Amino acid sequence: ATSSRLPLFPALKRSELQRDRALKTNKEPKKRRRHETKRGDNNPKNVSAFERISKFPGECFESRSGKLFCGACSEFLSMNLTTIKAHIRTRKHEGGKARRKRDKLKEVAIANALRADSRKHKVGDDSASSRAQ
Repeated sequence: ATSSRLPLFPALKRSELQRDRALKTNKEPKKRRRHETKRGDNNPKNVSAFERISKFPGECFESRSGKLFCGACSEFLSMNLTTIKAHIRTRKHEGGKARRKRDKLKEVAIANALRADSRKHKVGDDSASSRAQ
């Protein structure tokens, strides 16, 4: 009776048997975070305004009474990281940064002009008053 059953099952190759018997192993877990952040770093309750300012050094952020203030836009911002990143990309913020840069260059130019003018006229020099007469 056993000899009649053997022809019904085709001969299995050794590689097929090994493939079926291969042990399943645990795969390495996928990395979910795109960037390294500390736990609670995105939560505005756990982060101070100074930490947010240090995270964005090229921006015009200030800390006013413990809140995050954008000097370029003259508005207070949420401490939420995604809100700050979105704010940085706005036209209003980019325009405010450019305006602040222009104003600073004007102030420097005025200060240099005044400094050069003060070198020409010594203290106590009455040349300005003699011209008025």
